[in-house]
Amino acid sequence: MLRFVFALASLAPYVFCQTLPSFNWDQRIDNSGLDIWAGMGTDSQGNVYVAGSTLSPTFSVKSAVQANLASAGLYVIYEPDSAYSHVGTNWVITSLAADPATSGVLFGVSLGAGVKSVDGGNTWSVLPIPSTAVQAFAIDPSNGQNVYAAAYDIGFLKSTDAGATWNTINNGLIPSGEFGAYDVWIDPNFPNVIFASYGNYLIRSADAGANWQQVGPLDGLFNLYFETPEPGVIYLMPSGYGVFKSVDDGQTFQAVNVPVTLIFADPRAFSYLT
Repeated sequence: MLRFVFALASLAPYVFCQTLPSFNWDQRIDNSGLDIWAGMGTDSQGNVYVAGSTLSPTFSVKSAVQANLASAGLYVIYEPDSAYSHVGTNWVITSLAADPATSGVLFGVSLGAGVKSVDGGNTWSVLPIPSTAVQAFAIDPSNGQNVYAAAYDIGFLKSTDAGATWNTINNGLIPSGEFGAYDVWIDPNFPNVIFASYGNYLIRSADAGANWQQVGPLDGLFNLYFETPEPGVIYLMPSGYGVFKSVDDGQTFQAVNVPVTLIFADPRAFSYLT
């Protein structure tokens, strides 16, 4: 024991005379959105370089390669085989829904806010949705006045006046902390039938959002595709579960044993499996 103490005492002058590097937490980098880090390095002058991308509107950057936040902007093509035109230059739109019946009417998400355009995306106005985490919109194909929104923090909302006013429609949902509303879909053949991604669940409403019930496989984010020429046929792709098919308009689902990763449903004819 004495020999061990003497050894420590003899090393002490060498340990405490060195200027060792130290690390501190730096809170100047904002994390209000999704940040993806690809790498980090320093040069001989001590400058720190970070490679990656961010959805945070206040993420501190210098000479960023990604000039626009999470997007290069919004583009539109007016004629087949013609060039794309850049619209809405000053807006970053991360989710988009177009009114299928009225040309130029768009609903989108910009930095967590719901926005609307009536001129094909050239100009936008912020919608009076009391949320900073709007995720997606769906527009009733039979009546463009009816618009549905999914907001992560407050659940689902509906407007019956094309976005001028909104009401929450969470009847039947049990919130756990934040609601976790991610997406919303309208059956093109039966517009009163609404589907939504809620937490890890697929939910369904048969009365235009007035009431919700849990359906389908659990534990995953979803993509939903409607076989428009065949009313009631729906394909569901939960992450990590393969493909499921419904023939009763989403009341029940059965596994489809095909090795696919995505489904694209042609609204005029048949589905493409890839």
